[in-house]
Amino acid sequence: MLLIFKRIQKKDATTKCKAFKELDTYLGNTEKYSEEHQNLLTFFLYHYCRILVNETDKQVREAAQITLGNFINKGVKRLGPHMSKIFPIWFCSFFDSSPEVAAAGSKNFETAFKGNGSKVFLLSFKYFLHFADEHLK
Repeated sequence: MLLIFKRIQKKDATTKCKAFKELDTYLGNTEKYSEEHQNLLTFFLYHYCRILVNETDKQVREAAQITLGNFINKGVKRLGPHMSKIFPIWFCSFFDSSPEVAAAGSKNFETAFKGNGSKVFLLSFKYFLHFADEHLK
């Protein structure tokens, strides 16, 4: 498992995309709401935030969104404690220069929060404002 996350940190876009596919496969074999799922999610979200902010290759950003979607399908309730960290970057991904990445980010949000997206957005928007304030100074 650690090898997959090491490959996600590599510079080569092809290696990162393959690592995300391997993570998707591994995630498919984990049980819903298991401790292993929680640990994987924590490690993944750390890399997800870094990739969406720093990655120039749209295929890598899209692969990260697809993997996030797989985590959401496995257990959306596990995202709650991480919303303060991921919401600002997730929200920014709705406006990604790549239409595929933007669509995947929006779809993930709709899947995660179904009809409650506007409530979640209102509750989490303060995290976005803090993020914007820190990064626009």
